[in-house]
Amino acid sequence: MAEADFTTESATALSETIDPRIEDLENIAKQVWLVCSPLLITVGTLGNLLTIWIFMRSPKLRSTSTSFYLIVLAVADTLLLYIGLLRQYSRVKYEMDFRTFNSFLCKVGLFGVYFMVQFEAWILVNVTLERFAAVFIPHKVKQLFSKKRAALSIGLTGGILFLFNMHYWWEAKLESDEYGQFCTAGETDFYITHWPRIDLALASAIPFIVIFTMNCAIITKIALNSKDLTSSKISKTSSMTAILISVSVTFLVFTLPITINLLLFDDDAYNNATELEFARSEITWAVVNIVYYLNNSTNFFLYCISGPRFRREFLALIWKNRVQPEGSAVTNTLAA
Repeated sequence: MAEADFTTESATALSETIDPRIEDLENIAKQVWLVCSPLLITVGTLGNLLTIWIFMRSPKLRSTSTSFYLIVLAVADTLLLYIGLLRQYSRVKYEMDFRTFNSFLCKVGLFGVYFMVQFEAWILVNVTLERFAAVFIPHKVKQLFSKKRAALSIGLTGGILFLFNMHYWWEAKLESDEYGQFCTAGETDFYITHWPRIDLALASAIPFIVIFTMNCAIITKIALNSKDLTSSKISKTSSMTAILISVSVTFLVFTLPITINLLLFDDDAYNNATELEFARSEITWAVVNIVYYLNNSTNFFLYCISGPRFRREFLALIWKNRVQPEGSAVTNTLAA
């Protein structure tokens, strides 16, 4: 997902103005970053670590390819919170950007945030495709989606996205202006016109369409087949799919605001904006970013709400008790 830097230049420009409306808007945007960022980073980190622990702790959960995807997703979510949201927080709180420390961190920072945003979107595409197969061709899903094939799929996805983003390793560099040093990939026609469209397609548009379409098909299929299934089989099928549908839906909801914001972004209007318009854009940018990072912070709670097996494992971890024997528990798992 493309990034826009509203901090360095605006901080100096806005500090010099005497219009109280601009100062108020700047303070609102600053408070959004300062209040929400630590909360999301803390809650997201703890939730993602618990997610990894629970999926690896349970023999039945960790044996499925779905759990492998969700473990990788938790790792990706955590990394994105630190290379993306923590950077924004440190810029606002301490006026410090780790990308400006040296050229290497500039390259790592730009590459990392673009790669991870795209990567987690395509992990969801992969896991949604697996659930689609589990609903439409259940007799073949275990053969088509083993843990080894899931690992191969993730590796292939990561490799392709690495190639798409590897230009940052030679284009990203440190530059300076009257406001200080900053990290940039340059102002070439590729980065101004073409790359934002490519990134938007890879990080949001294509995954959004694929995930939305497949989930609609999954829900329709389950609803049509429910008449021919026993209540126990309906419960099992629903519990298998609910957790992945909930994660997919939240991805669509939380990424939609920033996607719309970037689609509507006008570079000429931005460059010619008044200080008041610029201050308003700062608030918008802060809010859509925080909403986006909710996507990286809330999956643990979705798993607890929609996954009975995951919830039992979590409660067992909290109370330090053994999980009920599989024979006495309701047979609800995440696997096909």
